[in-house]
Amino acid sequence: MAGTMGCVGPKRAVSGRRRRRKGGRAGRNGGGRTREVASAGMGLDDLGSVAPGFVGLGFAGVAALGGVGLYARWQYALAALVTKHVGRSLKELGPGMTGLQVGGDRRALAYYPRGVDRVVAVLGESASDSDAELTARLARENGIELRAVKTCHELSSIRDVGTAVCVESKGEAGRNLEAVAACLRPGARLVFAEKGESGDRIMEALEEAVAEGLFNAVEVDGQWLNGFPVRAALGAAVRTSLPVLGQENMAGGASPAPSGKRTERKSTGFK
Repeated sequence: MAGTMGCVGPKRAVSGRRRRRKGGRAGRNGGGRTREVASAGMGLDDLGSVAPGFVGLGFAGVAALGGVGLYARWQYALAALVTKHVGRSLKELGPGMTGLQVGGDRRALAYYPRGVDRVVAVLGESASDSDAELTARLARENGIELRAVKTCHELSSIRDVGTAVCVESKGEAGRNLEAVAACLRPGARLVFAEKGESGDRIMEALEEAVAEGLFNAVEVDGQWLNGFPVRAALGAAVRTSLPVLGQENMAGGASPAPSGKRTERKSTGFK
């Protein structure tokens, strides 16, 4: 397992004085909501420094403010992961990229850096028509052409994807990691931000996928993890050139079966 990744410093990427312009791709600089989350000038460390001010608040008030702080912290981490790793894919694979997003957190669409022109979004079986409409609207606001599907089983015709973002997918990404891998180009980055059992599932699936040669070693972002009181898995993995079992290779033949060899795994840092 690779060591923990460097933390993206959110204060350097944002400015509380800058306002996001409305419409199209205007105002996107690694994600419009990154600036919105940081508009109060707070970094991750600052969120923990306001605890003395909670004295005198009722229990419900403290709980509500704690929930807001956790939400902001999670969105900061998500924005940093997407900006950093999708940006790396763009640098290595080139602009005009198609992205794949698995999970119902549509806010991730606002964090894609310029150069991701199309996104295939797996919304989940429980997604309503309203969810689909709101997702499509956010995509339009950020200049992204969107194709929405309900499940990963609808991805069989999707290929040449330059990056995948799995965020709060309720286990969908972990259960269908081979279907996600089959969409990705060699060198594409899979970024994940999952909580609870969904995080357990994606980490277990990635361990198997790394052992089978579908992904390089997983980079778990320990610095973001240490800021969360909940179980969370955040990080990225790079797709190799090995075809998924059953997927046709570039020459049109059948893909080779995985060797079945399992490599020794180090601790992932998952908490």
